[in-house]
Amino acid sequence: MRCRYTFKLKSEVALSGLLHFSHGGCNFTLVSETGRLSAIQVEQAGVKFGAYPKLSPPSAGQLAKVTIPPDPLFPSIQLEMRAVRGALALWGVFDIEIEQAKSEWLPETDEERSSTDMFGVSRSVTPLGQGRPVNLPMDQIIRPLISRRSFLPLEIPLEFFRRGRIDLYEQRYIEAIYDFYFVLEYLFAEGQFTKHGTRAAMLKAAELARAIREAQGNPMPEAYQRSDDRSDFDTKYRDKSAAEIIDGILSLRGLLHHQSSTHKKNWNPSTPAPFKVDAFFLCAVSHAAVLDLSCALTFEPEEDAAFKSTQVFAGDGRRINWVPIPERPDQGKSKP
Repeated sequence: MRCRYTFKLKSEVALSGLLHFSHGGCNFTLVSETGRLSAIQVEQAGVKFGAYPKLSPPSAGQLAKVTIPPDPLFPSIQLEMRAVRGALALWGVFDIEIEQAKSEWLPETDEERSSTDMFGVSRSVTPLGQGRPVNLPMDQIIRPLISRRSFLPLEIPLEFFRRGRIDLYEQRYIEAIYDFYFVLEYLFAEGQFTKHGTRAAMLKAAELARAIREAQGNPMPEAYQRSDDRSDFDTKYRDKSAAEIIDGILSLRGLLHHQSSTHKKNWNPSTPAPFKVDAFFLCAVSHAAVLDLSCALTFEPEEDAAFKSTQVFAGDGRRINWVPIPERPDQGKSKP
């Protein structure tokens, strides 16, 4: 099978047309779009598949079944392209979309042609802000606008939480861990920066212990769907005490804070998947903490009265009459 992979780029490199070359059994094509280097294609012939991609027709009342076996070449190409991505960062290439590459499978023999009816797959992530909208009570959007000045003292932890959510969505799990750690450090470390001082301060924080319990009891679905993730979550977080989890968070932060060419346990910023469950757990802990603070502000009697006295109108001029909610958003089970 001839395999071709297309990796899109974000670059400021001018390129007026295509460039082709071969090396080490691979054919490379530099792709131009609107006068800019926009993609790199990597192609290799003679790849042996253990099983072939297949599209099975739908049975009665069922959808068609798509079978995509492991691509034997793609992981090694990804590995090499991650290294290339770092090297090209010196020369105006800001990013290469390693995980969202397009794969094309081009049969080279009659057997391969008869064994498959799928000739490629594209990978993508829905951009933030373009997913399916979620229905929320609009008072949750309006209240922070009315209480905007009261939120100023919380701007820093809320900003770290916001950035963490974006990093989480973009699967930048290591960056997300730092964002959420800074939320907890800001709120509960009492200005301590040593591991011992931070640990002592966090152990005293009853609100942090409550947030940890909530995150243990309500794992985010993204961190509890795959069996490997469930096992990782259960091992690290499910039944641990608050003290054990705080120790684990501080050790994780220490690991991510250091790098060395001689260290046997170095982590690779281009492969953050091993830290996925940690990032989602810290998100849940941070969310429980900042949600409580946010609701305490917006539902404080003076702020609540300001909201209730504010007239809100629909686009056609009708006044909106709010129906009292049965409980504050932070008083039921919440999801980040």
